[in-house]
Amino acid sequence: MTGQQTVLAHSVETAHICGIMASEMALNVRRAKRCGLLHDIGKIGIPDHILLKPGKLSEEEMVVMKTHAEKGREMIDDLLVSFGLENVAHVDILRNIASYHHESVNGSGYPDNRSGEDIPLEARIVAVADVFDALTSRRSYKEAWSNEEAFATLQQLAGDKLDQDCVDALLAHQAEIREIQRRFRENTRG
Repeated sequence: MTGQQTVLAHSVETAHICGIMASEMALNVRRAKRCGLLHDIGKIGIPDHILLKPGKLSEEEMVVMKTHAEKGREMIDDLLVSFGLENVAHVDILRNIASYHHESVNGSGYPDNRSGEDIPLEARIVAVADVFDALTSRRSYKEAWSNEEAFATLQQLAGDKLDQDCVDALLAHQAEIREIQRRFRENTRG
């Protein structure tokens, strides 16, 4: 799979998990799913030799990888302006997700070191879904974790790196998440 195919498969599964969590947290499900699809759009600008590296990234490579959040925001803004869509309702949800899905509730994330409620809810939802999908999916640099291992890790990160309420929303829907995984992983593997 190319880097762009990997990002797409990850984004589709993450978006559906976001939809389940958004429902639990009374956020518009359709908007959350659609916007969640584009959370990693900035990775289009990351070279495949970094995106698909079969090992740990160097410090320099990590600096490049972290630019995908800002690149994503820039790409979205450019598209909106190019097509005259900058005033479309709820476009800030899309911008917030692309920009802030790697922020941590303790302020240690990137790109702006936002913390707690300063991170938009939609970005906190995507952060949890993103981490879960990354943990449970095979990557060029790691094997997939079991759901149980991923659920335990999310619980450990809740309240520190990840929003506690968002983690609780994901954990409350484990059966539906397993169904999403089954459906999308069968489709991407033929």
